[in-house]
Amino acid sequence: MGWLVGPHEQWRNGNSMRQALSVTVIAAALFLAGCTTVVPQHHSSATSKATVHEMTPAESKAEVMDLYDATAKLVGGNWSLEGDWSDCTPEGGKAHAYFDLGAQRRAQPLQAEPDVVVKQVQELWASKGHRAKVVSEPTLTPPRLILSDPAWLSGSYPDGRLFQFSVGKDYADFSATGRCVPGDSYYLNTGKHL
Repeated sequence: MGWLVGPHEQWRNGNSMRQALSVTVIAAALFLAGCTTVVPQHHSSATSKATVHEMTPAESKAEVMDLYDATAKLVGGNWSLEGDWSDCTPEGGKAHAYFDLGAQRRAQPLQAEPDVVVKQVQELWASKGHRAKVVSEPTLTPPRLILSDPAWLSGSYPDGRLFQFSVGKDYADFSATGRCVPGDSYYLNTGKHL
C-alpha cells in the first residue's frame, strides 16, 4: 500500500499536502538535530572569551598553531602545511571568520608504533586542556588511529573549534578549525585591512 496513487498522485486516506509537508519538516528537523554541534565538557577563561566573540583573529589562529607546533615537534618529521581563513558570519551579523589548518607527513617512518604515537599526542593535548578521544578507523588508507576533540564525527564545539590528529604506518596528519571570531576572511587571507 503506497501513499500516492493515480497519475496525478492524489493523496490516499484524506491526507493533505499540508500534512505531508508538516511531516517532512518534522522529519528534517529530527534528522538535523543529530547533526548539531557538541557542547563542550570543559570551560576555561579562553572558552568563555571566544563564546562572546572577544577573541581576536590573531589569538584564534595562535591557538590552532600552538597545538600544531607542539604536535609536529613531538611526532617529528617533515610536514606539509596549508591554512586559510573561512567565513562563519552569523546570518545578518558582522563579518566573522575561522582559521582552518591541515598538515600531513607522508612516507616517513614514525619514531614509534602508531598506537604509541597517538597516546603521546593525547597526553600532550591533555596537558593543554583538550579532552581528546582515540578511535580506530581501519577503512582509511593506511588504517589509522584518530585523536579528536571533540569526539570523532561528533561535530565541533559551539564556537567552531575542532582538533584532530590521525596516525598510521609511515603517516600522520593534523587538522584544526579555530574559533569563529570577528573578522573578514577575505581580508584575513590577503593581509589587507578594512
